[in-house]
Amino acid sequence: MDFEDEGLAKSSSGSEDDLPKTTKSAKLQTKHAGKVTTILPKGEYTKRATKNVLQGTIEEENALASYDEAVRSPDFDIERDFERGRPSKCLDKLVLHSKDKVLALKSVKRISDIFDDPKFFISGPKPNDVRQGWLGNCWLMAALCAVGNKPDLIEKVCVARDEVVGVYGFVFFRDGEWRAEVIDNKLYLKHPDFNRTKSGLPGKPERNKQRQITEEENYRKMYQRNSVSLYFAQCEDPNETWLPLLEKAYAKAHGDYASTHGGQMGEGIEDLTGAVTTEIFLMDICDTESFWNERLLKVNTDFLITCASNFKIDQSRNGLISNHAYSIHRAVETSGHRLLLVRNPWGESEWNGPWSDGSKEWTPDLMKQLSHSFGDDGEFWISYEFFLQKFESAQRLRLLTREWEATQQWISLNVPFVEDYHKTNFVLSLEKTSPVVIVLSQLDYRYFEGFQGRYRFKLSFAVQKTGDSEYTMTCQPNIAMQRSVSADLTLEAGEYHVFVKIIARHVDYPSVEEVVRSTVSYRRAKLVQAALKYDLAHSRVRNEAVLEQKRAKRRAQRAKFNRLKKVARKKMLKEKKRKKHVENKKKRKQHAVEKKIAAKAKAKSAKEAEKKAGLAAIVKADASCQTSDTFAEAAVEGLAPTVQSTTGTDSAINPTLPTSPAAVKAPTTLAAPDASEADNDEDDESELDSDVSDVASGEVEEKVEQIKRQKALENQKKKAQPPKKPVKVDDTFEPGYWNPVVVVGLRVYSKESGVTIRVVRPHDNEDRVKSKDLKRKRKGKVGNGPKKRKTNPDSEIAKLQKAAQEALRLIDGEKTDGITDSEGEEDSGDESEGETDDESNTGDDEESDGESEEESDTESVE
Repeated sequence: MDFEDEGLAKSSSGSEDDLPKTTKSAKLQTKHAGKVTTILPKGEYTKRATKNVLQGTIEEENALASYDEAVRSPDFDIERDFERGRPSKCLDKLVLHSKDKVLALKSVKRISDIFDDPKFFISGPKPNDVRQGWLGNCWLMAALCAVGNKPDLIEKVCVARDEVVGVYGFVFFRDGEWRAEVIDNKLYLKHPDFNRTKSGLPGKPERNKQRQITEEENYRKMYQRNSVSLYFAQCEDPNETWLPLLEKAYAKAHGDYASTHGGQMGEGIEDLTGAVTTEIFLMDICDTESFWNERLLKVNTDFLITCASNFKIDQSRNGLISNHAYSIHRAVETSGHRLLLVRNPWGESEWNGPWSDGSKEWTPDLMKQLSHSFGDDGEFWISYEFFLQKFESAQRLRLLTREWEATQQWISLNVPFVEDYHKTNFVLSLEKTSPVVIVLSQLDYRYFEGFQGRYRFKLSFAVQKTGDSEYTMTCQPNIAMQRSVSADLTLEAGEYHVFVKIIARHVDYPSVEEVVRSTVSYRRAKLVQAALKYDLAHSRVRNEAVLEQKRAKRRAQRAKFNRLKKVARKKMLKEKKRKKHVENKKKRKQHAVEKKIAAKAKAKSAKEAEKKAGLAAIVKADASCQTSDTFAEAAVEGLAPTVQSTTGTDSAINPTLPTSPAAVKAPTTLAAPDASEADNDEDDESELDSDVSDVASGEVEEKVEQIKRQKALENQKKKAQPPKKPVKVDDTFEPGYWNPVVVVGLRVYSKESGVTIRVVRPHDNEDRVKSKDLKRKRKGKVGNGPKKRKTNPDSEIAKLQKAAQEALRLIDGEKTDGITDSEGEEDSGDESEGETDDESNTGDDEESDGESEEESDTESVE
């Protein structure tokens, strides 16, 4: 299950910053968005199912193009499902409520076993064919009455059939495209099979005894024969079958029969014809003349019109049913009277006021002129004056033909807490002046009943031409019909902005996650069925809330990875410099020792040469003294031998030699160099200034992976330890938080081609400007002057201090070999400057959406 909870998904208007601090502290918006994107895991089945779903921007095409390419998918075996018992996959919704009507059907039969002479159509579909069953779908029956009143509309819904085999195909308009459903010929009945009854007959035992009918054939003729035996909708003719089969196909499209309980007539006609609905509250009509002439008199030509009775009306007053749907079939003006022909989908319970059956207003001529006959068939006449009084609302539906071109775009939006036009808007472009129909709609949750979530939405929009300061038109939200809003207008060629306003309402209903958890164990098949419809509906839109969160997450991960690379590169480069410096330091020490040894050897040779020269001069001057070669050699070697007199006198002659350093023999072993001279360099890492090549990118990434592994091991150790503090529970989807997300689509119908729609989000231009400025900043093109390198004041002071120390050492005659301390400190300062630059650019890395890793690497070693 994919959720929209991978990051902070701020709405583009009405954010927390716009609210008082006291309200902000109440957590009106959660840290995560509140919309589940997909429920079923991805696989081949879901891939095939979503392959043909319209996604993203749907380019301009004929308004009925998807009707010609509807997909068929048979999967609605009511007989096998009936044998499994309740709750039923084909009858009951995914989430059951105590207030739901219990469908007490008893058996399932094929059409051939129910009807004596079944016919799909008998003299064509007509409004009078419609009879509502035990299901509360009067809105759908009223829609069928209205559609059946115009020729060929029902035939376009029933696209294919094989009555011999028992296979039927229907198409329905769903979320901007036509979808097909294929069903078999099995239908539900009111009474059980004969072998499942206790006494052979339902009802009271006394009645069964009176009739004494126990044979199965007689039982079936009485209780399981023809249209009257059907539990759901039935045709007036006992052998006509189109209505129950269409109702079954419509139930299959929504998952089950119970999902079609309660609704709006306009939505039903939209699903059957692809028309566009406009809701009208009769009490808001200011110009009743215009409404009569421009709307009601065009019924069944350009428009279909339905109506609903007053919600507060007494059920028995004048024969009208409270909170009930009706269809308008005709509007005529004769003999100074304005009359409307209205039909009750029940096929009974008519209006009994003026112009009702048997009232005094009727004359034989009027009855003949209007082709009216008395009878409780659900069809009645009512005056325009009483129509405005007794009915509360009407829904006008514009029928679209092949002359209309359709363009649509679906997006997802976070609904702000403050009700205002969303900053994300649609841009509509027209090449020619044309009449257009603009429809703003949300996904029809009836198709995935149970997964609606905790919010309900009302839609409205405003149209403004680019460059104008005033709105061209505004469309207010509907009161009863909340699935869509629409407007008819004529627009000149140009570009228009369509601003969307969404009002969200929190309802006491389980979230998608709670529904999955509560039904996965005992209603798995129904869960998969509803989840697939949910995924199909949401696959048409690139969920911008999720995409924005994913982009933010990728940016954060990229920035984190870049920071790790910078840290790793810095550490590796520092370590490499340290090793190189240690190696160079050893070489310098060894070189200094060797140099001192060479200097001492040279000094020794010079002293020996000087000693020899001095001795030679002494020997030459003392030529009168006759010494033997032995004495001379001994004198040369620095000895003082005793010389015997030639006269034989025992006298020792000790000649005194001049004082000379050569008189003292140098030691044979060399003394170690002075520690103060050998260890001139401080053991400080700031002088690691050895020239080294840059670290390879592969080494850096390997180091990053090593750091990640170390952190993962540390996290595992932390998890293994008992937590010291209570673990914080993720309260993203707890009730009371404001996190609604809605999927909306804008459809534009035009009689001229060249209509395009695109989406403009507030962050698009901002990100584009930020990215451009960031690239220019890196290239040094921001500003008029040359690019200035950032400096660290501390490093500048350190360099000045080291330069002063170097000058003093030069004055004292100290010379350094190799790399000096001052140079090391200069490199250290440069390194500090690079670190400052890197840290200052980290924020840019996080903000830039499309920044590549190569750019980050370049910046980190700049």
